[in-house]
Amino acid sequence: MATRITGFEMSSDVTRHTARFDDHAAADGNGAWIVTWLLGRLLTKNQAVTAMTIAEAVYMHADELMDNAHPWWGHIDAWAAELGLKGPHAVAEASLPPEEHQERHNAERDAEEDDAEQPFDAEANAARWAAETPWDGIPNPARTFRPDDIKQEQAADADGKGM
Repeated sequence: MATRITGFEMSSDVTRHTARFDDHAAADGNGAWIVTWLLGRLLTKNQAVTAMTIAEAVYMHADELMDNAHPWWGHIDAWAAELGLKGPHAVAEASLPPEEHQERHNAERDAEEDDAEQPFDAEANAARWAAETPWDGIPNPARTFRPDDIKQEQAADADGKGM
């Protein structure tokens, strides 16, 4: 695993996820780091490094992470906790390609813009949230963690078609 870190960007030789520093991202004027699998979250540099580490580990150890008792879960859980996440949630999110995160982020932003145009209806919003969110607020990793996607990406990388 090798994450390349500059003053304004982080990239990896094993995953397509990246991080970038945005001078204008934080309200305090100090800027923040944004990672492709955590769009909408403003991170410190250390948190961005942790997020990139998780993305690399998920890519490189997809098969081992299918076993809930595998020792890698100890690392994943600890790193995810640094980001205020649960391990399975971090694995599920980091296993998705950056494009899918961007599409979801754009759809959420568009929905927020649409909601801003509508009068607020607390009862309807609560019902929608309850229907879309599992009881613990964490996506089901069995539904969202797709090791086959990672294997296909690894095969494409080996064939020289990836990255």
